Amino acid sequence: MPTARVVAHCRTELGERLLLAGSSVLLGEWDPLRSQVELRTDSFSYPCWTCIFDFEIDTPLECKLVVCSDRGFRWEDQIANRSFNTLGYDVEVSAAFNCLSCSVFSVPPLIDTKHRVIFNVRCETAPGDRVMIVGSRRSMGRWDPRVSRVELETNAHMYPLWTILRDFRSRTSFAYKFVIVSAGCMRWESIGDRSLCMPSFDVEMTTAFDIEESLIVQTARNPSRTTSLPERCNDTANAVTTHLGELQETNHSINGDNS
Repeated sequence: MPTARVVAHCRTELGERLLLAGSSVLLGEWDPLRSQVELRTDSFSYPCWTCIFDFEIDTPLECKLVVCSDRGFRWEDQIANRSFNTLGYDVEVSAAFNCLSCSVFSVPPLIDTKHRVIFNVRCETAPGDRVMIVGSRRSMGRWDPRVSRVELETNAHMYPLWTILRDFRSRTSFAYKFVIVSAGCMRWESIGDRSLCMPSFDVEMTTAFDIEESLIVQTARNPSRTTSLPERCNDTANAVTTHLGELQETNHSINGDNS
């Protein structure tokens, strides 16, 4: 029986619980009170919540995150139902409450090995500025930009694209943000925390500073390649810029429709 591992970012109040309600009996058939799938968090992981559950092979599953409290239920009311089909494989899902952007990976049984993540972010900066990843992991400074060891690189050909490569173990999950560090000040992204649940293969994540949408794709590792990461990214900078421009146009269009 396949296993689903869900990592969700959700800010809650003290005493609130986070459930997964959906179309199966295990998920309560859309009744949160009957759902058997509750996500968990702790002081270190919050606002990252996690759960693992089994479900039937080749059975399409629809679901939503639900915040449960004494005052009632708070559903994801700004997006359509989440859906995925395992096709016989385990599934890893990374999502944020009420955010349609969601990463779903169907993968064979996992081996606890390290895999690579390439972070790409389009970011306009001033001379001398640095771009850091700051987040819940120790290497990311535990939300303190002053001690984060994850600094992105750029060059004259790539700019305004900044990039870095890092290794993480499969099933590792963490929250993070991009931060521009300059003399005497720090500029954080104003959006909610980003999240990543590391699958059992290499991935490349592309986004823009202060834009929630991101593109995550599986990548193949090529040991014979000897070029540095910035040199490799020179070949893809134009394509990345085009994609992120489309994301920003979509975001502006949505904001315009809602205004």
